[in-house]
Amino acid sequence: MTKFLHLPAEIFALIMDQVSTEDLLACTLINRSFYSVANPILWRSPRIRTDTTAHLFLQSIMASSSSSPRKQVGRHIRHVFLHSRYWTDATLLQLLEHAEGLEVLDIYSASRVTDESLVHLPRHCPRLQSLYLIASRISQPTFVALGQHTKDLRRLNLLLCNHLSWRLFSTLVACPLEELALSIDKLVDIHDDDIQVTTKRIAYDLIRLDRLKDLRLHGVSRLFMKELSQLIAATTENSWPNLSKCSLAGYSGSGDDVGDDMDDDNSSSMDEHVIRFIESHRGLTCLHLPDIGITDTTLDAIGKLLSTSLLSLNVSYNDQVSAITLRRLVHQCPLLTNVSINYCKIDASAFPEAGSKCMFNARSGGLGGLGGREQQTSRLWSLDQDAINSIRNATCIKRRPCNNNNDDDNDDD
Repeated sequence: MTKFLHLPAEIFALIMDQVSTEDLLACTLINRSFYSVANPILWRSPRIRTDTTAHLFLQSIMASSSSSPRKQVGRHIRHVFLHSRYWTDATLLQLLEHAEGLEVLDIYSASRVTDESLVHLPRHCPRLQSLYLIASRISQPTFVALGQHTKDLRRLNLLLCNHLSWRLFSTLVACPLEELALSIDKLVDIHDDDIQVTTKRIAYDLIRLDRLKDLRLHGVSRLFMKELSQLIAATTENSWPNLSKCSLAGYSGSGDDVGDDMDDDNSSSMDEHVIRFIESHRGLTCLHLPDIGITDTTLDAIGKLLSTSLLSLNVSYNDQVSAITLRRLVHQCPLLTNVSINYCKIDASAFPEAGSKCMFNARSGGLGGLGGREQQTSRLWSLDQDAINSIRNATCIKRRPCNNNNDDDNDDD
């Protein structure tokens, strides 16, 4: 034990970093040396799931705040994951005021969190790199503050946040954003009489976030895709040169295309705009296009344009794609490991290679193979690695030339 404690502090900390939470708690009781290393690790990435835990967590932080700086536990927090509805503007502010080193803030139930607390994020947590919110009423004042004072913000996920201004992208240009996810159809302050002009401005401001590696937009209309793809094609410099993951989702289950009635060029198709977009981003490894209204035309283009990069594809809720084109795409993209085809009106019999893990059980609501004997009807959910390998191997066997022993017989005659 004595020799262990004589290790350099950095090495000691690296070793302790591999220890489980339960063992770290035990280590804090050994002596001061172990406590000084284990305690910061325990406080570094707390995951708070219940109201009771949240209350005790905040009480501990507040109690230590009156101690000497070395004993203030809030200074150790780097990543915090908040799952309960305990968090309001008041409680969140109390946390932020004592967590100046915070880099990642994830709030999974943020319906009681608004600009009243979030606008102070840059002041209290200047090192913030990632913000993940579900159902928050965050709006433009917070984004203005983030854009002006948070120079390390790289990840922004805003799920079910319905108070976002269409101007938010322009306020975030100074941030080195690499990952962005939100609902494009929920942007507010858009008037029907200038929807085309506003949509073009949204696309323009979005393209200015030129460090994006992962882009996920929900509620993508044909008008938006038209403006986005045309701007990208007209840009002399490569837009989003580092983009490797992209999800452009339509309106799940509705089939609506909001805003398209304002488009002065209704002759253009979603296929045309999506293909133009893909042509400018041939390094995509992950492409999700659920419910966006594409057909086999786009699948054929994907097979040609992304043949050397594509690993994962999602074309769920597109009922104009066919099994034969999907089979062709599997062969064109040798790195492909997964294809999601839920609700594509493709019968399971079209892919006999798909095993139980590729099926969704309609009765139990569970994945095939997990629901027991209660399963009765299943639909094709996806093609996994095993199914894809079987499709490729079956074709290879069919194409393999057979040995013709008749040649030997002819030689003997």
